[in-house]
Amino acid sequence: MLLNLVLLFLVFGAEKRKFRPYIAATLFGLLKAIMYVIFSGNFIFALIMGAIYGSLVAGFVFFLKRVDRREASERPETPTYGVAGSEKMKFKWEYVPLTVLLVLIVGGEMILTML
Repeated sequence: MLLNLVLLFLVFGAEKRKFRPYIAATLFGLLKAIMYVIFSGNFIFALIMGAIYGSLVAGFVFFLKRVDRREASERPETPTYGVAGSEKMKFKWEYVPLTVLLVLIVGGEMILTML
């Protein structure tokens, strides 16, 4: 679980630096697959789990980019400058899949062991 957090922070860093976050998501899945090969010895299982984790992180990056994007109605015609914290935070539907994906990425292995 701790390694999942470290790898997820690397994906965050790639997204903030505009360093192709989907490549970072693929690298996350590849590292997870390598770890599963080392610890389980089953290549097919490791390949499947690496693909699952890579796709979960790619989905996480996708929704994270959607949250960062501003709607056309949110952009004023003329720029206005206000005091920090004066803008109201609106709920976006992207927060729900982001939360679900984060729980699956960080605690997915614990959920699998409980089943």
